[in-house]
Amino acid sequence: MNHKLKSIALYVLLLFIPALCFSQGIGTTGCQFLKVAPTARGMGFAGAYSAVCDGASSVYWNPAGLFSLDKREVSATYLKYWQGIYYGFVASAIPLKDTGVFGVGITYLGIDDIEGRAADTLKEDRKFGAYDTSVKFSFARQNLFPKLLDNLSVGVGIQFIQQKIDDENAFSGAIDLGIR
Repeated sequence: MNHKLKSIALYVLLLFIPALCFSQGIGTTGCQFLKVAPTARGMGFAGAYSAVCDGASSVYWNPAGLFSLDKREVSATYLKYWQGIYYGFVASAIPLKDTGVFGVGITYLGIDDIEGRAADTLKEDRKFGAYDTSVKFSFARQNLFPKLLDNLSVGVGIQFIQQKIDDENAFSGAIDLGIR
């Protein structure tokens, strides 16, 4: 197989990876709490906000949007759902002189006092909680490729995720790449 054919085969294979990641169906994958949008403005765009996002909330939407900041900014959201479920998002972004913009965001969702039973009875044996947490570090820079496109912002985010229910824990990670 020559080099050109190998390259084409690799590109075709890479095109199918996203389909494999999302083909599991609703409710069969972890980290569903990350689908809760943290800003009213982003939800006003029906979630299609990543192309125009700016400010500290860009940590969630598109890390490249951080570059629009020229001063420090903090974004925070707290939601209290039914049945004692609570959700929060806090992000901060700091422009670094002549380097880019650094951002950090924390997303969490939790519920306390879930009734636990060891058998099929009406009386609970104990209470426990379920908690999901994500910490994301992002960095954005403009004109990373000046000969390719002027004013192209490029951002990267590294995310650490923990999900906990009762005494079971799961850990994961993610990397976000964005342009604007």
